[in-house]
Amino acid sequence: ITDWISYISRGWYHLLSEPMLSVNNTAKFILFFPVKIVFLILCILAVPGIWMTARYGHIEAVIFLSVLITIGSGIAISSGNVGTMLRHRDVITPVIFIFSSFYISRLIGNYLKIKV
Repeated sequence: ITDWISYISRGWYHLLSEPMLSVNNTAKFILFFPVKIVFLILCILAVPGIWMTARYGHIEAVIFLSVLITIGSGIAISSGNVGTMLRHRDVITPVIFIFSSFYISRLIGNYLKIKV
């Protein structure tokens, strides 16, 4: 069991952080830089989005979170190289986008309430 937990946690780390932008300075990875930045921002905004959807008790959030964890763990464990992982990571990006958009909509709504 501890080996599986170690595999899954290392897989998720590499799924979310690869390719390292400071290590790979080839032209191909420099072109990938904007995609990586947008994905990291989505991941950062998805964390409070997941918390907010769980707090409001949306059953859809539980379904999306279970899809994210199940498919993401399978991708994290089975990705052999960076190119395969990048293509497979695009499978879970829409779910991460849904959670981050929920948080962004709350931020914009709160900002407009204060300004109006």
